[in-house]
Amino acid sequence: MTGPLIGTKTLIVNLALTDVLLLAALVLGAALFWRAQRIRETALRVTRRHCEREEVLLLDQTVGLRRLRLRRDHGGRLRLWRLYEFEFTVTGGERYKGETEVLGERVQRVVLPPHRFTREPDQLH
Repeated sequence: MTGPLIGTKTLIVNLALTDVLLLAALVLGAALFWRAQRIRETALRVTRRHCEREEVLLLDQTVGLRRLRLRRDHGGRLRLWRLYEFEFTVTGGERYKGETEVLGERVQRVVLPPHRFTREPDQLH
């Protein structure tokens, strides 16, 4: 009996090497995009907390990527260094630009430039 078996389905996939490479590049691109978004969300979360501690208001509730470079970490491994920029205010009328540095997946520091601060009004007794 050399005929096809009844009830079985055969799926033949004929992919060229370029198709496989294109698919792999798409999957890799999507994974890198997801990772970059996760790192950006971490930078935003740390920046929000820092602004709350410093009693300033994070404007637009976002951070934007300003620079991207390769740098070595403390262990000597090459990592992506990202510099995110954000805006904040103290009085509501002036905007200041701050920066959040990320090396690999770890936030290194959040920098607020010199800015005004509001003092608590003196209590009347």
